[in-house]
Amino acid sequence: MNKLFIESDIFLDVLLNREKFSEHSSKIFDLSIANSHHLCTSAICISNIYYMCSSMIGKEKTRQNLQIVKPLFKILETSDLAVEQALNSKFSDLEDAFQYYTALEGSVDIIITRNIKDFKLSEIPVLTPTEFLATLN
Repeated sequence: MNKLFIESDIFLDVLLNREKFSEHSSKIFDLSIANSHHLCTSAICISNIYYMCSSMIGKEKTRQNLQIVKPLFKILETSDLAVEQALNSKFSDLEDAFQYYTALEGSVDIIITRNIKDFKLSEIPVLTPTEFLATLN
């Protein structure tokens, strides 16, 4: 069973029902419901999602939506070592570096994001939801 790290943009696709992306991103969530894959993310992702969604759909609705989807995910800890590695990395986006080193320490198999270009230094395979779902067929 694959362990998938789900990045913030996938949550935003689902919670904000982003027309162009929500269908495939929702199918990633369905993998946890079907118990066919382990989904995980980080507290940083949850914080980012709350910040971005609350300005669009309100704080209370965002909190309710996060409470609904939270049981589908394991929250990986971001260690002191992961922070140190991120700060010293060549990642252009520090937040993505935090996500990457958290995922690396969490022994994930694949990172799922639509922001692939910012993970070009990743040793972990990085796929979009569409790319990942194509591997299941």
